[in-house]
Amino acid sequence: MAALGHPVLDGFGAVGDGAHVRHEHISADGMLERTAPADRSRFTTGRSGYYCSRNATSFEVRAVKEARSRCPINLSLEIFGDRWTLLVLRDVVFGGARHFRELLGGEERISSNVLADRLATLVEHELLTRAGDASHKQKVTYSLTERAIDLVPVLAQLSAWGVRHLPVADAYAARAAVLTAGGPPLWEAFMDELRETHLGTRRGQAPDGPTVAERLDAAYAASVAERTE
Repeated sequence: MAALGHPVLDGFGAVGDGAHVRHEHISADGMLERTAPADRSRFTTGRSGYYCSRNATSFEVRAVKEARSRCPINLSLEIFGDRWTLLVLRDVVFGGARHFRELLGGEERISSNVLADRLATLVEHELLTRAGDASHKQKVTYSLTERAIDLVPVLAQLSAWGVRHLPVADAYAARAAVLTAGGPPLWEAFMDELRETHLGTRRGQAPDGPTVAERLDAAYAASVAERTE
């Protein structure tokens, strides 16, 4: 980039005078491509033709450099590809767990050191935020971010796949059935409930009747009760 006579401002190929920054990128066929100043996308370096479709954090930049490839599935698995991280998010999303001890009590019995590591990773990737709890000076409350809430459709589809192909327990299958039957409209309603709980905002008006979370809990509880009769 510097050979073109432009001052390079960062490692993503952003160039300009500071007030009117544009971005330049070498495509796969070796052509220089530029974006308008209004486009705040930040591109990766090199001649691979890949780019980042939005502003990236310094942690994400480092993670991408260390990734095996920039395939979106691979990059996602760099975060979620172990056996615990999605389960931690599951317990926050569906179980309402917000504190370390609540997350430690999950059915899969995650160890405290692994949980601490996964929570730190989720915070680094901006999927969770952490804040002090007013009820106890040593207690931390974890909250979902918008990008974590955006995983609800993924979790719903993953649950549906598991029900179709694996020996899922009846109570979990009952909860997954509510998500599957409701489809995208129900997922979006649930996401809005999570926004209200974790972010203090919502995009639509709260509907009348039971919340999605209450419907999921009711389906789970009814299945458990049925098996104990």
